[in-house]
Amino acid sequence: MLNTITNGSVAATSYFVQFSTFSNTDCSTGPIDSQVIAFIYTNGQLVTATVDPTLSFTIAGVATAQTVNGATTNVTTTGTTVPLGALTTGSNRIAAQDLTVGTNAQGGYTVTVRYTGTFTSGANTIADFSGTNATPATFTAAGTPGFGYTTNDATLGTGSAGRFSSNNWAAFTTSPLEVAYNAAPVSETTRVGYQAGIASTTSAGSYSTTVVYVVTPTY
Repeated sequence: MLNTITNGSVAATSYFVQFSTFSNTDCSTGPIDSQVIAFIYTNGQLVTATVDPTLSFTIAGVATAQTVNGATTNVTTTGTTVPLGALTTGSNRIAAQDLTVGTNAQGGYTVTVRYTGTFTSGANTIADFSGTNATPATFTAAGTPGFGYTTNDATLGTGSAGRFSSNNWAAFTTSPLEVAYNAAPVSETTRVGYQAGIASTTSAGSYSTTVVYVVTPTY
């Protein structure tokens, strides 16, 4: 009976097995064939490999007459500059940039945004828009001071996932806040918009601030 055979287990040791056939079920009378076979056990081959973590992040400019979360741009940007140009009370200036993230992190990634301070010219400032990252809102009409951002990512990882949908905007802050998110390895592009408006009483000057994006993978 085959179930009475005990297999060997010592690696690199030669073993022999003998096969015999008989014409009688007693396996002793009426021999037909007989063969001896040699074999050797091995421990098998351990195969290993590593996959390095990957992360890429690029920012590209967006031309005029492009859509950003329901608004239409009237400013052309580059990957490093957002030149809003001459602000007027007749219409707000709207710009956008494309943020592309690629990562093999199993937990995906988060992109946050912050600015270094209020949109300022000397002692003068353009007020931040009233909407917040947690509760973005429709941007104020032309003729009202305001500076803020939007994102077309409808699957954010904190708060209400699609809170920026329907052309909602938020004020920049000096604390990093989420504008793009994915919970899995991915390569994708998120469009972030900028909007600024002034009042007739906004002081003349050259206004500026610096916007900082940070991408964080979750391995």
